[in-house]
Amino acid sequence: MLLVNYSDNRHPEIYGTLNLITTAAMSGPCWGGVADRFGNFAGIFQVYARWQWCWWSSRAFMRPPAVTQYTLDILRDLYS
Repeated sequence: MLLVNYSDNRHPEIYGTLNLITTAAMSGPCWGGVADRFGNFAGIFQVYARWQWCWWSSRAFMRPPAVTQYTLDILRDLYS
């Protein structure tokens, strides 16, 4: 569906994003299998919870990038 809606030369970005997401998703069962060898899933759940806490807390402090004169000059040169 993404390729239909955004098909104007954005195929590499879409494929790259999808591959990144699926690679990250495949690490879950891998680490779950490692945790299962030790007989307890509590450790892997705590690791996932800490990772999510770091991710969400960093997102809470994000701001849009500031547009400076340098950025405007680069964009003007790029699109002129």
